[in-house]
Amino acid sequence: MMAIITLLLAISPFLFFRPKDFFQPEFFLNLYFIMLIGLGPLALSILRPDIYRQGNYSTVLSIIAIGFVCINFGFALQDIIHNKFKIVITGTLYRTVLSYKTWVSSRKKQVRFVGLGLACLSCLASAIYFLRAGQIPLFAADKESARVAALSISGNGYFLYIMTLGVFAPAFYYLPSVSASGKKAFKNPLFIAITTMLCCMLLFTGSRRYSIWLGIYLISIYHYLEVKVSIKKMMLFAVVGVVFVNVFEMVRNPNSDTTVDFMTTAGYRLIVYISNLEKVFTAFINHDPLYGATFFMDVATIMPGKQVDYQSWLKEIVGLEFEGFGIPPTVMGDMYINFGYPGVVLGCTLLGYLVKLIYRKKILQGKTGFGIIIYISSLEIFSKIITSGISAQSMSVLWMVMVYLSIYLFFRLLSPKSI
Repeated sequence: MMAIITLLLAISPFLFFRPKDFFQPEFFLNLYFIMLIGLGPLALSILRPDIYRQGNYSTVLSIIAIGFVCINFGFALQDIIHNKFKIVITGTLYRTVLSYKTWVSSRKKQVRFVGLGLACLSCLASAIYFLRAGQIPLFAADKESARVAALSISGNGYFLYIMTLGVFAPAFYYLPSVSASGKKAFKNPLFIAITTMLCCMLLFTGSRRYSIWLGIYLISIYHYLEVKVSIKKMMLFAVVGVVFVNVFEMVRNPNSDTTVDFMTTAGYRLIVYISNLEKVFTAFINHDPLYGATFFMDVATIMPGKQVDYQSWLKEIVGLEFEGFGIPPTVMGDMYINFGYPGVVLGCTLLGYLVKLIYRKKILQGKTGFGIIIYISSLEIFSKIITSGISAQSMSVLWMVMVYLSIYLFFRLLSPKSI
C-alpha cells in the first residue's frame, strides 16, 4: 500500500505541471526531493522493517507528504498569482528564451574577466586552505577524518567559501564562448584547463557536490543559450551523477558499514535523510517551537569565540556520535523545530513560491546570461535547503547574495565595452 501511495504522490506533480524543462523547479526540485527524501520511508520499510516499526516513521511519512505537497502548491500559487488568479496549465507557458545572447555579446570581455577573476580567487583560497590543513584530504589515508579535520581548523571555513567561487567561475568564462561558437567552446584549451583544475581542486576537499554543481552550471548555460537538452538526455546525466556520488562515497569512506558495496551505499543514501528527520522529530515532539532562533546559529559562528553550528547542535540534541559535522534535518524538520506543523506548511509553500518566481524572472522573462547563473545558484541553494533546512543554509544564502551583488554592481558600473 505504501508503495502505491508513494508512486501516486511522486508522479502527480509531473502529470499536473507537465514540465518541459529539466531545470524547471517543478521537474528538478521534485526529482531531487523524491530521490533523496521521498523514497526514504519505502526504502527503509523494505531494507530495515525492524527500524521502521520502532520509530516514528509513520508520522514522519505524513510530514514528508505535507512538505512535498506544499512545495508544489507554492509552484502552482506563483503561477496562479502571475496569471491574475486564473488557473493555467503551466506546461504551455515554457518556451526557449532567445534574448540572452545580445547581452552576452555586448559584455564578452567583462563576463570573461569575471570568470577568470573568480577562478583566480578560488585557486588562491584553495592553496591557503590546503596549506593550513597540512594535507589534501582526498589523498589522506583516512579521507573522511582528514576532510573533517581540515574544516575544523579555525578560519578554514571562510577559505572554503571563497574556494566555492570556482563552482560557477567556468560558467562565466563559458558564457561568451557558447554564444559565439556553441559546442566548439568545449574544445577551448584555456576553458578546459580552468574547468579541470577547478574541478580537481574542489574534489581534493573530499566533497563531491561542488564538482557536480560545476557541471550543472555549464550544462544549463549550453541548454539555455545554444541547444535545448532533452529531459531524456538530462536524466542520463542524472543517473551518471548518482553513480558518481555513491562511488565517491565508497572511496572517501571505505571503512564504514554503509559503504561495503555499491548497493549498500546507494540504499543508505535513500534512507539517511528520512532517518535524520525521524530523530529530529522524536527529539522535538514535546518541545516548544523555537520561533526562528536556529535561523541565526550559523551566522553567529562568524562572531569571536566558539559557537556551535546548527547541524552539530542537532547532532548533540539527538545524541548521535559519528565522524562529521552534524545531521541535516531537511526543510520539514527545520521548520517543525521552529514553528511546528504550521511552519512545515508555510515554509515549504514559500520555498516553492520563491524558486518558481526566480525561474520566471531569470529564465522565462530573463534577458541576461547572468540571470541564468543566478537561477542555477538559487536551484543549488534551494536544493540544499530541502535536505538540510533554512537554518543550515543561512550562511550560504548570505554568501551568495554578497557575491552576486558584487558582480551585479561590477556589470552595472562599467560600460559594456570597458575592460
